[in-house]
Amino acid sequence: MELLWNAIKDPRGEILHSQTLSGEGIRANGKHFLQDADSRTCAEWIGALRSLNDDGFVEPLSDDSNFFKVTVDGYAAADQVEEFLRWSAPSVVLRALT
Repeated sequence: MELLWNAIKDPRGEILHSQTLSGEGIRANGKHFLQDADSRTCAEWIGALRSLNDDGFVEPLSDDSNFFKVTVDGYAAADQVEEFLRWSAPSVVLRALT
């Protein structure tokens, strides 16, 4: 949801996925998600992009899948969860009622 949230905040509603000689990149809303990330974190962000595409929340704008645009379903999903994406609480306590 973090990647989708940044994509809807991007002025064009886009995500850029690039593969260059210097490495792979995912960018949205001015944020570079793979910069200085370890291999596990990179795999998680790439998986997130694939999931957004598979779920129909973004769609590729190019044949090489370098540019993605948020779909109407993506905007609707982000609108439903946006208030929960950015909690400012230092901790959360969950209690199970028995």
